[in-house]
Amino acid sequence: MLKSKPKSNIIIVMNFYLFCALVLFSCRQTTNSEHYINNTTFLAPDTFSIPYDLENPQSIYKLSSALYEISGIAIYKDSLLACVQDEKGVVYLYDLEEKEITKKIKFGKDGDFEGIAVVEGTIYVLKSNGDIYRIKKPEKKDPKVKKIKTPLSTANDCEGLAYDQVSNSLLIACKGTASYKNHKFDKRSKGIHALNLDSLVFNTYPAYLVDVNLIVESAKLDPYLRVSNKIMQQLYSGGNIVFQPSGVAVHPISNHIYILASVGKLLVVLDRDGRILEIQQLNRNIFRQPEGICFNANGNLYISNEGRGGKGTILIFNQIN
Repeated sequence: MLKSKPKSNIIIVMNFYLFCALVLFSCRQTTNSEHYINNTTFLAPDTFSIPYDLENPQSIYKLSSALYEISGIAIYKDSLLACVQDEKGVVYLYDLEEKEITKKIKFGKDGDFEGIAVVEGTIYVLKSNGDIYRIKKPEKKDPKVKKIKTPLSTANDCEGLAYDQVSNSLLIACKGTASYKNHKFDKRSKGIHALNLDSLVFNTYPAYLVDVNLIVESAKLDPYLRVSNKIMQQLYSGGNIVFQPSGVAVHPISNHIYILASVGKLLVVLDRDGRILEIQQLNRNIFRQPEGICFNANGNLYISNEGRGGKGTILIFNQIN
């Protein structure tokens, strides 16, 4: 009996440490789970409406053939828009007053470039495989270009890029799967991922996960589109023809997240908690192929359309006070 007591004490101590370890692990798992849940979309109370008349743009700019496949836009400075198209490693500076391209900034080889953002004079360009090109001093003869690798890939089909001043990060909207590498997320969701600009660290969890089924249930879709979407989902569990993000932007005043979808012709607005505030169907005659979206400092909305049988366009919608 005297020999077994120390062994018993050791077992008790080991069990105590094991219990503590399990508690810590459980807490850590709960934290991650809560983070995941809080960034999954759900409907907000019906108290918001988009402050733009999307049937009546204040200005329409018809673009030259160089921007026939315009895929992303961002305010550069004053009346200049920084634009990319999805074939050339070139940033085009488009002057809204002159109504023409005034400068071309080559930053890389030809490729599938889909999104663009400007942060304090530095330009960031997104490639569909998740690579981000940082262009410092873009108007110099030899701008400094750095390629930033992210864990995303062509399976994610990265389409939209925006600067989020609240988190000082770049938001990456994915048309394809939200999952990457060993991180798996619901096939019914579309991911908005984030890259922190202070550390250039890619966040493990998406900043926002948009539930496509929730959009299907909530949006005013015609019966034909609903049936077609059900058939698509039967053929491919992650497929949908209702909502595939093509652009993302952060409103400079409200900080709401605006997500543009060319497939589905929708504009979806989220609040900072990931709640869906509004789902707006876009007029197909005005938005032939909406791919780019941004705001100016006053909150006016800019949306670009690829040519699709005509000329590429940039539409401007003034904010309704």
